[in-house]
Amino acid sequence: MVSKTPLCFFQNNTAMTDNQVTRIFVVGGLTGQSNEDITAMQRACELLGESIGSKPGHQIVVCSAHPSSADANVIKGFARTSQNQPGNVIVHLPLEGRSGLGSGESIREQWDVLIRDNNLAEPKFRESSEARVTSTNGFSNAFLLCQIRALKENTDVIVAVGGKREASAAQLLAIARDNYPIVPFAFLGGASEQEYLRQQSMLRSSFRDLGLVDALESPTGVCRATELVEKIRHAHGHYRVFLSYPWKRSQEADYIEAFLRRDPKITLFRDEKDIDSGQPISDRILTNLKDCDAFLALWCAEYAASPHCYDELHKAIEQKGCLVYILRLDDTRPVWPTLRGQGSLDWKDKWELATSRKKVTARLTELLQMLRVRRV
Repeated sequence: MVSKTPLCFFQNNTAMTDNQVTRIFVVGGLTGQSNEDITAMQRACELLGESIGSKPGHQIVVCSAHPSSADANVIKGFARTSQNQPGNVIVHLPLEGRSGLGSGESIREQWDVLIRDNNLAEPKFRESSEARVTSTNGFSNAFLLCQIRALKENTDVIVAVGGKREASAAQLLAIARDNYPIVPFAFLGGASEQEYLRQQSMLRSSFRDLGLVDALESPTGVCRATELVEKIRHAHGHYRVFLSYPWKRSQEADYIEAFLRRDPKITLFRDEKDIDSGQPISDRILTNLKDCDAFLALWCAEYAASPHCYDELHKAIEQKGCLVYILRLDDTRPVWPTLRGQGSLDWKDKWELATSRKKVTARLTELLQMLRVRRV
């Protein structure tokens, strides 16, 4: 039986680009000093790093290489995955100075050791001139400034594990909570547990799968980190949109992308490679199709003639919970059984071509409004 998924249409001719990953900012660390506390934190954070690195399209954003930080231990797990590639770790650092934590090493020297010992592919380093370490007392302030810069420049979602309630993790979470989705693992206590307790009722009312909420309370719950990242982003009003189009319509796709990227809560997946008609859909495309909240197809003569585009659209229509939204670029009629079976379609009367930018904007705005009323 063919799904009765809502579909909508329009026309446009204009232009613009960029592909996007999910940038996950890791914060937190030790909340106790016993050997059991240290071991629990290290194991959980390494598992978290492996979980984040198990899925393509994730980058990790961190600041500290100190052994007591969640950052350093997550990096150890991430380095063992296929996503250990140059540039997939973004490190924000204070400008020079000692670490302020009694090791005698500079902050950059600590990172060099961590990179070497774990065979980590070269990260992207970001030094902040405003965050200058001048003394042990100045280190905590400089570190917080680095975290704030990382938050503003390179963050889509925060994952918090532990972190002392009186330290920078608690301050950062307080700064971030109104504008950024936060995944708060509570099992180590501290600032992350505090954030979890604040979110708990909202999460339980938003999630259909309450086992996901319970996962935030368990060390083994970090294995569901990527699922939690997507669900909490969605609950916070963040959505993934898959843009499907034929290669010859790249200019129109550029314009649509430029419009959607104005909304910081939209993550757009766009395949910018011209795939031959005989090639199967790649695992990367299938993964992003599976995870998308909305499938946006640019319907036109070239789309109708593309087996690859047909495969994408067919899979999106079959996918439970995915909003399929079609933007009509020309007068091409539906030639595929998948579309002809959509009882809601009336190509001649209901879905007139939208020939002005004003109408294009109205259609895309309608798509965003439809996404906002959907549950996780």
